[in-house]
Amino acid sequence: MAIKVKRTITIGLGGTGCAAVLNVKRRLMRVYGQVPPMFNFLVLDTTQPKEMDERGQDVSLSDAEFLHLKVTDPTKIRKHREVDDWWTRVPAKAMTALTTGAKATRPLGRLSIFGNSKAVYAAIDRLFQETRDDRMDRMAGDEFEVMPELVVNLVGSVAGGTGSGTFMDISFMIRSRLAAVDKLNAFVLLPDVFADKPATTRVRPNSYGALKEIDYFMSRSADDEYGYTLGGRSLEVPNGSV
Repeated sequence: MAIKVKRTITIGLGGTGCAAVLNVKRRLMRVYGQVPPMFNFLVLDTTQPKEMDERGQDVSLSDAEFLHLKVTDPTKIRKHREVDDWWTRVPAKAMTALTTGAKATRPLGRLSIFGNSKAVYAAIDRLFQETRDDRMDRMAGDEFEVMPELVVNLVGSVAGGTGSGTFMDISFMIRSRLAAVDKLNAFVLLPDVFADKPATTRVRPNSYGALKEIDYFMSRSADDEYGYTLGGRSLEVPNGSV
């Protein structure tokens, strides 16, 4: 009897999201002996994951499953009109190339999305197109029965820089692509996981800022319409939801 499975996209943000995606792939391998074709993945991070450079890993990310959100000149992106609408003060010493992380600074994490907007849109568009492909039933073979609805899992932490700075924009991008029967789940790590470890002085302020943003969007009135431009595209923010 075929196993019923839903088309599933898992998007990992930052280092935490990367680790989560690799763990999901490991779990699928243990359960099914393979990563079924209706499960697709994408990791967005400002640094290359260590797992991609290590030999002998039981699972890894393909080139299509990872997008490096590097920004070689943050000061130039900072001056863009779209960024100026939301930018806050960041220490000048932090405004250096974002190639090995967002320096645990939320605005720099968000800046990486604006600096790579075309690549981010393209990666998400491709991900949805491949997962919704009508040929999925044939690709699944006799072992799986593919259900029509789509589940999207967004995984990351609000304590650092990349995940905390990107999760809102990515969630709005995802929502604009969901059908009525689809579902978006968010799995977010809070600061207690990271507190009291080296170089974690910002984890609580970062998390507080992220949760305040969620609270703001969740508490907006029904007639309070809001939208903004990211990479030349308009993103609508649904009332009462994130």
